[in-house]
Amino acid sequence: MSGWGISISSAPVFYFLTAPVFIVIFSAQIGNLFIWQDFCPRCDPIGALFIVGLLLGLIIYIYLDLSPRSTYLVDFACYRPPNELKISKDEFIELAKKSGKFNGAAIEFQRRALKNSGIGDETYMPRVVFQPGHKITLKDGLSTEVVSYTWYSGNDMDMLLPNCLFRIGAAAMLLSSCRSDRWRSKYELKQLVRTHRGMDSRSFKSIQLREDAERNQGLIIEFQAVIVKHLSRSMHRSEVALCSQRRER
Repeated sequence: MSGWGISISSAPVFYFLTAPVFIVIFSAQIGNLFIWQDFCPRCDPIGALFIVGLLLGLIIYIYLDLSPRSTYLVDFACYRPPNELKISKDEFIELAKKSGKFNGAAIEFQRRALKNSGIGDETYMPRVVFQPGHKITLKDGLSTEVVSYTWYSGNDMDMLLPNCLFRIGAAAMLLSSCRSDRWRSKYELKQLVRTHRGMDSRSFKSIQLREDAERNQGLIIEFQAVIVKHLSRSMHRSEVALCSQRRER
C-alpha cells in the first residue's frame, strides 16, 4: 500500500536563481577586501573574475551533483477499452454457464457476488476467458488483473470470488529524473510512503495463489484480508501524517 503526493513548488527555483547573485556579490566584496589589496595587488581584474566564475561554477556543479534527484511525471495516458468489451452482470453469468466449467452452486455464488460487489453493467472484460480450451496468448491482446493468469475455472467457493472482481485497465507513464525535464513535466513526486506487512503471517496468508483438488489455479481471499486492510491503512495514514509534519518544519 503506497501513498504519495504530487506538486511543483516555485520556492526552489527562486533560491536557485538568487543564490548565484548573492555569491557573486559576496565574492566581489571579499576580493576588494583581501585578494586585490593584500595578496594580489597587481592582479588582472579579468583574470580575477575568471577565477571567481570558475569557483562559482564548481560550487554550483557540486551542489547539483550531490543534491538528491527528483522524479518527474513527464506525461501519461490511460487505456480505455473499446465498447465491444463491455460486459453486463447477466452476460457474465450466461457466458459462465456456456463455458461448462462451473456447476450450479458455483454459478449461483458468482451471481450473488456480482450483485454485492458494486460492479456495474459497463465493466470491461474479454469474453475469450470463458472459451473452453482456448489458450490466451499475447497475440490475442493484453489483459490485466484477475482476467489474466489468476482467472479461476473451478468450483471451489473460496476461490471464485476474485472472478467477480474483474476489470480491464492500463496506464502508460513517462518518468524522468533529469532536471531539464522539470519545466515540461506535469507533476513531481514529492512524497512516497510504503506500508509493507508481508512479515505478518495474517497479512501474508490473507491473499494467496493456490490450486484446488482438480489442480485449477486461482486466488483465495481469506476473511481476515478485510482486517489486515484496515490495519495497514491506519498505519499508513499515521506515517504519511508524520512525513507531512516533517516536511512542513
